[in-house]
Amino acid sequence: MTPHRWTPFFRIAAERRVIQTDRRRWDYKHQVLATRHMPPWRTLLWVKLTEAVLQARPKALWRTYLQPDPGLRHAMRWYAQMGRRVWPYEILHFLLRRRTRTGPSVAAFWGAPQDGEENAMRPVPRKPGVRATADALRAS
Repeated sequence: MTPHRWTPFFRIAAERRVIQTDRRRWDYKHQVLATRHMPPWRTLLWVKLTEAVLQARPKALWRTYLQPDPGLRHAMRWYAQMGRRVWPYEILHFLLRRRTRTGPSVAAFWGAPQDGEENAMRPVPRKPGVRATADALRAS
């Protein structure tokens, strides 16, 4: 989870330490927050294991190598080839990365939420049984 200050997770993670200060890398593939009970190498191992399991499913293999549509088959093979090229880079980058044990807290890194940000991700309240329309959402 990425602790952007306009998300509900921000308040939960406000005191956690940021270990990835480059915001371009704040995505599902990079560890952003320090973990207390799991070393970073184990996090990488679990992520890579998850990727391997998902890509080795029979349906995923079928889409990649036996898909009858040549365009889709080409796209899936291209995606699989990119994955095979990215894996060694990510592992090498992990091994050669600059290790920082301490970093700013999430709250110090982002600053306090600005006006309205803490409610930005909150769902719009509606009456039960009423479908939301664009006009109704704008009016609320």
